[in-house]
Amino acid sequence: MQPSGARIGVVGLGKMGLMHASIFNGLSASQVVAVAEPAAVTRNAFKELNSPVRFYDDAEGMLRAEKLDAVVINTPVATHVPISVSCVRHRVPFFVEKPLAVSVEQAAELGRALRESPTPHMVGFMTRFVEAFRKGKELIASGCLGRLQRVQATIYVSQLFAQGEGWRYDRKVSGGGSCSARVPT
Repeated sequence: MQPSGARIGVVGLGKMGLMHASIFNGLSASQVVAVAEPAAVTRNAFKELNSPVRFYDDAEGMLRAEKLDAVVINTPVATHVPISVSCVRHRVPFFVEKPLAVSVEQAAELGRALRESPTPHMVGFMTRFVEAFRKGKELIASGCLGRLQRVQATIYVSQLFAQGEGWRYDRKVSGGGSCSARVPT
């Protein structure tokens, strides 16, 4: 049976990948048709609920084999940019979960690829729509705080307070979260 609406590919079936796949499959205008997920256990569980979906071990294989209208990237942070760059090479619009990269240098690689081959894309920075952040941007733009020279932000995720295993606990893969950064002048 031919899917109706936008043909979506999902890379990574962790918590966010499952959520995005469910949302796309719940909309009449889209359908998840392909998934790149190396873990057999996760693939098999998803297959039980979504039989027409084709599975791939990696994003590159999925992008080569499928004609997709969009891809959603939900993988460990260190892989976001390489997979996004692959989407750009294949000219497939993509949404990538936050944070975008483990470093500014890594993010710059995606910027270069997008300048060479403009591709519709989006990063899941949903807090920009939270009223407190909107108000903060308004205050900064008004100049009432003077010229900012440094901004430091912290966010705590309770599941990470305890010692654990997996990519979220490895700074090289997760990026280690937001760091203090100097505001360009």
